[in-house]
Amino acid sequence: MEEEGLLESQTEDLLAYPNKSSSSSLLSEISNVSTRPFVLAFIVCSCGAFVCGCVTGYSAPTQSGIMKDLNLSVADYSLFGSILTVGLILGALICGKLTDLVGRLYTMWIINIFFLTGWFTIAFAKGVWMLDIGRLLHGIALGISAYLGPVYMTEITPRNLRGAVSSFSQLFAILGSSVFYALGTVVAWRNLAILG
Repeated sequence: MEEEGLLESQTEDLLAYPNKSSSSSLLSEISNVSTRPFVLAFIVCSCGAFVCGCVTGYSAPTQSGIMKDLNLSVADYSLFGSILTVGLILGALICGKLTDLVGRLYTMWIINIFFLTGWFTIAFAKGVWMLDIGRLLHGIALGISAYLGPVYMTEITPRNLRGAVSSFSQLFAILGSSVFYALGTVVAWRNLAILG
């Protein structure tokens, strides 16, 4: 019974995508199915993944500058670095209900508000508490977007491109982290937060 279902799904795939077994390039596949809404959504979600990478790559290169400017102890800065995970847990706990309640699109707007508020709170921080609040907001936004981004992209992506789109999301996250590691060595921590 399972074999028949599997055979039917494979037959449907071959009928729907006759060139699936051939070695066509990803670019030609994208050009065949790309529409403006899909491309726009892909770019927006990729930017979201890039911002997630920027958040994770922020604390390491800025440590000495933040500790010096705000006279933080190692314990204070350790809390700043690790409170992101507390926010991730909170974001993961609320992401499903929030998405069901307001929808995916409005949840993305909420995530953006959390990211922007977090960056500006860090950029204009006068003490450790403002840093921690900004980092906690980032964690909540990351916890929600870790669920929302891949789900949304999977829903809108044509079946034959889902793997590629998923890998691009991860690529942009790592790229964001790398860019912030590099920029953090030459840009002051407040300016780097504003760039975020």
